Amino acid sequence: MRKLNSSQFLKAIIFSLLTLLVTTLSSTSKYFFDLSTLIHFNNICIFIFLAILIYFMPEKETTKAENRWIMFFSIFVVILNILGSIFHQEGSLMWIFSSVFSVIIYIIKIVFYSFVTYKIITSYYRKVIEWIKNFHCQFFRKKNLFIILFIIFLICWIPYFIVYWPGVLTPDANESFVQFFGDAQFSWTIKTIKLIDPQVILNNHQPVFYTLFIGLFAYIGRFIHHMELALSLYTIFQMTIMALIFSYMFTYMKKQNVPDFYLLIGGLFIALCPIVPYYMITWTKDVLYTGVMILATIFIHRIIKEDFKFIQILKTIFIFLLLALLRNNGFYILLISFILLFIFLSKKRILCIKIFVPVIAIYMAIVHIGFPLFHITEGSPREMYSVVFQQLARTIKENGDSWMSTDEKECVEYVLQVDDVKDLPEYYNPQHADSIKGRYNVETDDEMLSRFLKVWAHGFIEYPVTYLDSFFTNTYPYYSLYSSSRDFKFYYNNPKSGGSSNEYYVDQLSIMRLPRRGVAKIYQFICKAPVTSLITTMGFSAFLLYFGLIQIMMNKKYKYLFIYLFAALNYLISFLGPVAYYRYGVPFAFLVPLLLGLTFKECWRSNNTNEKIIESNS
Repeated sequence: MRKLNSSQFLKAIIFSLLTLLVTTLSSTSKYFFDLSTLIHFNNICIFIFLAILIYFMPEKETTKAENRWIMFFSIFVVILNILGSIFHQEGSLMWIFSSVFSVIIYIIKIVFYSFVTYKIITSYYRKVIEWIKNFHCQFFRKKNLFIILFIIFLICWIPYFIVYWPGVLTPDANESFVQFFGDAQFSWTIKTIKLIDPQVILNNHQPVFYTLFIGLFAYIGRFIHHMELALSLYTIFQMTIMALIFSYMFTYMKKQNVPDFYLLIGGLFIALCPIVPYYMITWTKDVLYTGVMILATIFIHRIIKEDFKFIQILKTIFIFLLLALLRNNGFYILLISFILLFIFLSKKRILCIKIFVPVIAIYMAIVHIGFPLFHITEGSPREMYSVVFQQLARTIKENGDSWMSTDEKECVEYVLQVDDVKDLPEYYNPQHADSIKGRYNVETDDEMLSRFLKVWAHGFIEYPVTYLDSFFTNTYPYYSLYSSSRDFKFYYNNPKSGGSSNEYYVDQLSIMRLPRRGVAKIYQFICKAPVTSLITTMGFSAFLLYFGLIQIMMNKKYKYLFIYLFAALNYLISFLGPVAYYRYGVPFAFLVPLLLGLTFKECWRSNNTNEKIIESNS
């Protein structure tokens, strides 16, 4: 047994206490420290965890280059997390600058937390890498790994399916049913667009492909007069497909010589973390979209490393086309990815053309030829302007409308359908844009929208800080460990008939009401517990992806930055959404095991070194 090192022990205690004191620094406290927070359970856990890390801290073995990148990462994530805490608690950047003392406090916190993060990472970095390299798990040596994982995932998810049978209905899925059956009286999306044909309510607000697909199951439900039974078949289908995709993901990682550590941690997350089975039994387009994004990311990795044959090109085209059809922003992710891959991977340009051009052409034909042919209306442009509406409403709320001309006021009143711009703040929710987005006038033409955007630009020039406050308050769950908007309310009590959420009378088993409450309490505990709460935040997943990118830069394996392309673009596009629900982050959060595993393999188990992002044509 290791003998207690009293000096190291004292150092660990003092440093941990100092960290806690910095945490309690407050510009609003009479004595500069809010000491009441010291007894919080989370802070006690942080104290114990830090003390253990510091006591066992080894000698630093990192290189100067590694130190620089780790320092950059430490400062970056600390600043983001502190910003998240500010917007979570106060909702404004001006809180930092409310006094000189406040500025000093935040400078101290940034410097101290960055130092602590840097010190811990650099001290353990090489040790952890060697440990991961040498970590072995015999389970992943099994011959039928794919089948075994598939069965395990289903076994772990089935209890949730039973408790929540036939599945979890979301308002978006309900709207897909409404459109599929043409029940205009129940549709809310037709109020947001100008239909090409009033007799055809099918529109692309919810992706048409997804609406038609899930609608088939609803059609079976009406045909057999048992909607719950039919939709339970969709839940089973979704669980099966996702179990197959996750099993393939881990099998691919194993074939790529990814360390067993990533397979084990990733497998445990997929099998046991309640977030995963919750989504597997939920009727929302984001689930299958996430599965397709996993496959698409694997194909990007293969594009970088392999020469594709015709059949592989066809498979990739099929997967990429599904990515574009299952969520409307999927097409833009593909388009941007094509441009970047074409520019920087010169040796793969012909292959990229063979894959991306057919996908783009087919998608454009569907949208610009197929939709008009069948009188399908495209989605509302309001979906792209959530941030714009929020920023303008907050500016008027905080600064009034004196900066606006009469023409500008009339423009805003027309586009957002208010009698007076002074009424706009009534619809402003700092963390949820749906209310103000719902004011959008479907009669707005391109000319009026252009005028509106000029008003928005004028407001930005006048009040840039207010615009930043609005943006960061609406998005802080994406870039910090703080979260206020959790979309798990659907799992606690599936909406019953009588409202707009469940017009098709999809009901869950009444005998499972108590088990559902029990499962919900378990999830709530996980969300609040010191360590497990991290996996329920999108910010933590983002931090892991940041560190993966840093690994690639640090080891100069630049071309492997592109395996992060789909996840990164999805992450950035999420910032433009109406609310920071976790379901918008699922596509990049569930990709973390794959991306970190492939990153470790390419950085620490690859023979190639000093690869350049711009390859030679020769």
